[in-house]
Amino acid sequence: MTRDQLRKIERDIAAARRRSNTHRDLKAIATKLRRVRLKGAAVRGKEPAFVSTVFPKAHPISIPDHGSRNLSPWVQRNVLNDLEGDVLRFEEKLRKEEQDDVQENGGYEN
Repeated sequence: MTRDQLRKIERDIAAARRRSNTHRDLKAIATKLRRVRLKGAAVRGKEPAFVSTVFPKAHPISIPDHGSRNLSPWVQRNVLNDLEGDVLRFEEKLRKEEQDDVQENGGYEN
């Protein structure tokens, strides 16, 4: 994940906050953040849950699937807040990787 990709995802989240969204809209953002839908024996609860492939300790995000109907504003807000948490995790990961690169180069940036 690059900083440019994260900025695009942040814009997608901001745009989603300004409109009504369906399951498909929020699923698209979750997929960009490298979350996959649980299937088979791993399924929890009644609603589709998406788990992070990059951050295994991040809790699953349930995104209700009611066809083409819009999700309630409260559900949308909570899902988008959770997705923003993933953006913050990626930013922290990038920051640590950049610090490690600087330390490996003897304190000099490339």
